[in-house]
Amino acid sequence: MTFPGQLSGNNLPDYGLARSLGLAPGDDFDFTSLGNQLDCTRSFHQVGIIYSDGPRQWLVRPSRRIATPNQSTVSHVIVTKVNSQSTYSAAQAINTTIQAPSLANEITSTAISCGAAVVTGVLALGAGAAVPLTAGASGVVAAIITAGTVATVAQCAIGLGRISLIATNNDEVVTWLDSESWYVTTSTALDILSLAGAGAGLKSTLETYKLMKGATSSSVTNWLKNLSRAERKRITEEIIRAQNPGISNTGVKAAMKAGFYPKRYPSEALQTALQRELTAALVNTSAFAGSALTGTIRNPGNMKTSGQYIIGLIQSFSFTGSNW
Repeated sequence: MTFPGQLSGNNLPDYGLARSLGLAPGDDFDFTSLGNQLDCTRSFHQVGIIYSDGPRQWLVRPSRRIATPNQSTVSHVIVTKVNSQSTYSAAQAINTTIQAPSLANEITSTAISCGAAVVTGVLALGAGAAVPLTAGASGVVAAIITAGTVATVAQCAIGLGRISLIATNNDEVVTWLDSESWYVTTSTALDILSLAGAGAGLKSTLETYKLMKGATSSSVTNWLKNLSRAERKRITEEIIRAQNPGISNTGVKAAMKAGFYPKRYPSEALQTALQRELTAALVNTSAFAGSALTGTIRNPGNMKTSGQYIIGLIQSFSFTGSNW
């Protein structure tokens, strides 16, 4: 069975991954041989292959064929087991196939969110013993970072729920959720909060980079290997200035003499702090990767849909209130 090139199977769960997880049947099909046979004909060369067992569908291989405005091109071939030759059942299987959620994308996105949540928690536990490389975030920025962390944890929980639904053959529930405005709005809001928190965190990393560049001429790779006594002293002075904007050189020396700061931070402590900043930067960058995979960056139209839903919700409450 085939369908034209304007349709796409890219949103389907990956067959190879599903097979490795024991979620997909079809071991009696030789898809490699089928693909080779299809590639031997002009009409089906590089066509995509989709396997359907009826209620569930998987993408065996993506299509590399491109339809033109003047010609309809077959983009995918569906391989399935049927008990009848019902055209209606076949067409229904195609529609279900196109709308099915992607298991591979769900797993990857959830792994990113949950990994970021766990690493952020670990970093938070050791925050008290870390060298304060920067002046710290303001109240507003700190609130944004905290909200972003909470949003990431919520995304992890939602992602685990979606994977559980797909794994238990409840794909239709996931599809229904994705069609609900309230769910799209909630997911979009969480994604935007996560991105905002990640952006604020990356700003802190940039400030750390500027501090280090101002205190040492060593390359970035050497920061994590070895810091001389003179470099550690300059870094300590830069930290004091960052913690106390506008402080004079005399004030820096006085703060050291009074014992508020050491003359130079230990090399191990500075390297540990830099490792934490590098880890935090990777975690914050992953938020953008996850959004590009399944979130707002990949689906910017969700922001418009969410805005319209929120406006409608506010108007409905205003209308209800005016009738009291």
